[in-house]
Amino acid sequence: METHDSLSATLSPHSEDWLARPKQADMEQTLAELEQVIQANPDHAAAYNNRGLMKASTGDYSGAIADLTAAIRISPQNTEICYDRGLIKAASEDYVSAAADFTDAIRLTPKDADAYTYRGLATFYVGDIQSAINDYLASLQIDPDNAAAYYNLGLARSALGDYRGAIADDTAAIEVNPQ
Repeated sequence: METHDSLSATLSPHSEDWLARPKQADMEQTLAELEQVIQANPDHAAAYNNRGLMKASTGDYSGAIADLTAAIRISPQNTEICYDRGLIKAASEDYVSAAADFTDAIRLTPKDADAYTYRGLATFYVGDIQSAINDYLASLQIDPDNAAAYYNLGLARSALGDYRGAIADDTAAIEVNPQ
């Protein structure tokens, strides 16, 4: 399974330090270097992706989304870029668009448990609880040790009044990850 080493500690289980801000001088230098790469090679998807992730780390979500959109135009089959843009859209509370990006990631990499989990979160936040439950269950079919999927499944079941199911899911989340 492809990993997503890029974004949100709040949203992504893969990246514990994306909110750790690099020193301002280092960031400015890196952004300048990425700008030079993009100027020299406007079809460099990784440069747009990296610049977008740096912008997201500063809270510039619209700039980040613009850069990741450019990267997707260049490399439309890149699951990680779709996933990263979904995380940034979710961080900016654009849950409908985030769900669409996670759907693209799932289409490209159908066995990506995290993409199902995060699409579930996005659909949960727009009120489509049953779709969220379906995504959490799909995630658990792929990765039965996904504590985040169990936890969020419990929240979704609780939202529908299935408290016994919610308790069972929360218990499973604790068993999988007791920390």
